[in-house]
Amino acid sequence: MSRLEYVAHEDLKKLLWWNDGPEKNYSKKCRQEAICQDGVVVAWISQPGNDEPSVMSVNDAVSFESDEPNMKEPPYYPKYSDLTAKQRGAYWAFLQNPYEGDARIGYVFLLYYGLERHLVEGDLEAAVKVILTLRKVYDNSSFQLYSAHALVISILSHQRLDLLQQFMCSIEKDYEYQFSCNLYAICKFLLGLPLVPADLVRMAKDVDFRKLNYIKNYPTEFISTLENQMKVLYGITSLFISDFFTSNQWGDLQKQSIAVYANVSLNSRWIDIPFLLSYKPLKDVIREILEKTHEELKIELRKRRQAGEIVAVEIEKKREFLNPCSLMRVRKNNC
Repeated sequence: MSRLEYVAHEDLKKLLWWNDGPEKNYSKKCRQEAICQDGVVVAWISQPGNDEPSVMSVNDAVSFESDEPNMKEPPYYPKYSDLTAKQRGAYWAFLQNPYEGDARIGYVFLLYYGLERHLVEGDLEAAVKVILTLRKVYDNSSFQLYSAHALVISILSHQRLDLLQQFMCSIEKDYEYQFSCNLYAICKFLLGLPLVPADLVRMAKDVDFRKLNYIKNYPTEFISTLENQMKVLYGITSLFISDFFTSNQWGDLQKQSIAVYANVSLNSRWIDIPFLLSYKPLKDVIREILEKTHEELKIELRKRRQAGEIVAVEIEKKREFLNPCSLMRVRKNNC
């Protein structure tokens, strides 16, 4: 296709990766690996790294005469160079407006791979802006998990707590919480945000609370009862992690391995992070609240059954949770 037909959304024009042409901005790099003996580096070897999967060439064939409904799905780990000409045409159509929310998830991931590279070595702020917008319109669980992990880890590596605040303020929909509860707790700790009742419910498995039947079947009632239990037990409706834990204790925590980058050409796709929710004083308090809530709700439901009331099982596809930004302990709301 001609150069004039390379049309992408304004947000993406400086975020696409090219290995040739007038906008060439990508070169394949070798990966350095150390050979160690008894903890001492005795040699370094260079291994060719994987190609950036989203990188494009001006010489790649592209066809806009595609039969989109009958077109084959992009592969599970898509690469632009492996797409057919018609699939590339569909991808470019997606790039013209990636925020419509109806694109095949393979194309979303293909764009996202390149955005991850920008989080690591490119335009951090522009990539964060696009990823946060994509998270609003694509509820795919894998995309939500990878994008949240990559955003948080990359933002922290650049020491940009202002961008971390933007990320936390952006979380509004239930599906946007589909990532590590432990990483979420770390974000709240670093920003001085409290854990609210809905947060404690999401963290149930991480603190080894296994009685999940009421959480699954009566989520709204469980959260309401939990808030009441917090008032009874502690006289509060939220928990500040800093009341139990300080940053000086990071080194004493267990580690949790999490997937960070979906892009196979990036190093450190898995990393170990401090397992904050394993810290016993904090873990014990959260589990105690959940236990007391479970028992209190059990008694309440039994009373309602005995009174002849019909207790309907709540099936909620979308639940409203408190926006973390509304609880931000800052003088000015920056959302």
